[in-house]
Amino acid sequence: MLGVTATTIGIVAGFGELLGYGARLVSGYLGDRTGKYWAITIAGYLLNLFAVPLLALAGAWQIAVVLIIAERMGRGIRSPVRDAMLSHAASRTGLGWGFGLHQALDQLGAVAGPLVLSGVLFVGGGYQAAFGWLLIPAVLSMAVLLAARYLFPRPHDFELAPPPLEGEGARGDRATPRRIPPGDPCDPHRARREAGNGAAARQAVRQRPGTAARPANPVRP
Repeated sequence: MLGVTATTIGIVAGFGELLGYGARLVSGYLGDRTGKYWAITIAGYLLNLFAVPLLALAGAWQIAVVLIIAERMGRGIRSPVRDAMLSHAASRTGLGWGFGLHQALDQLGAVAGPLVLSGVLFVGGGYQAAFGWLLIPAVLSMAVLLAARYLFPRPHDFELAPPPLEGEGARGDRATPRRIPPGDPCDPHRARREAGNGAAARQAVRQRPGTAARPANPVRP
C-alpha cells in the first residue's frame, strides 16, 4: 500500500530488533541505578502499544518505518524493568506460577492481535481501519498499567520477608530446632563429632593399663 519492497521491510525489521535489544541493556541499567521501574516501564509501553495503531495514519513509508522501529524500541525498553517487577510480585504467588501466567497472557495477546486484524479485513475493512481497532486494547492495557502503578507504587514491597534465624519462629517466638537424624550428610557438626570420637578412642587406648603402644610403621625383620 505504501510502495515498500520486501528488502526494505527486512532491513527495517532487522534494524528495529537490533535497536530493541540494545535498549534492553540501557533500560535495565537505568532501572537498577535509579530505581524508577514504573517510569521506565510506562515509557516503554507507551511506545510499544501506540506505535502500531498509529500505522493507520502513516501516509508515507518513511513514517511507517519510524513507527515500526519505535514499537521495537518500546518493547526493548519495557522488558527488563517489567521482568524485574514481575520477579518481586511472583515471590508472593510463586515464581513458576507468576512467570507462567505472564507468558500465557503474553501469547494470548500475540494471537488475539492478528486475529482482530484478520477479522476486520475479512468483513471488508481496510488496513487503516484494522490498525485503528488496535487502539482499543492499547488504551485498556495502559489503563491497567496505570492502575497497577497507583495500587502498588513500590514493587519491592512484594518481596517475602527473610526466613527466620535458627531457633526463632516466624513471629519472633522460640521454636523447636529441626532434628537432624544421626549420620545425615547435611549435619554441619558431623565432621567435628567424628573427629572428636576418633581422638577419644586413641586416648582410651593409650590410657589402658598393660597396653603397649605400637609403632606407627612397624619394621619387620
